[in-house]
Amino acid sequence: MKRSKGFTLIELLVVIAIIGLLATISVVIFRGAQEKARDASRVADMVAVAKALSLAASQSIPMTGCASSGELVEDCVISGSNFLDFSTIQDPRAGATDLCPGTAVAATTADIPCRYTIWANGSPNPEPDDYRIIFFLEAGTGDIGPGGHEMTQDGILN
Repeated sequence: MKRSKGFTLIELLVVIAIIGLLATISVVIFRGAQEKARDASRVADMVAVAKALSLAASQSIPMTGCASSGELVEDCVISGSNFLDFSTIQDPRAGATDLCPGTAVAATTADIPCRYTIWANGSPNPEPDDYRIIFFLEAGTGDIGPGGHEMTQDGILN
């Protein structure tokens, strides 16, 4: 009786198909994890900004660098070295021109770039105690769903 020293074509194809299926499933799962991680980072950014602006408002310290509505949060400055460095507050994924679908909220009529933008909430210009920051979540996190959202001095809306 003759013994073969290898695998049949069918056995090889089955193994390749199983590896391909596992690779596809892991890519899908990993993509969802990346979106959730970026969303958690975005919400953490908003909490940090809210705390810094609340502290500045309680000490009557004005914001500079973002004197009109629609400015980028990363351009804002609060005087004093004890405050958050706003230049580090940037969307973890977006480039300067990437548009976020579903971000046409309140002050805008079209989708906006996936960058944190600050708007006045009632006064002519954004202030530490009167602002709206518009941001976007890909998959949502916690009680906050995907899409465009606003954060004001009262918390995260939408």
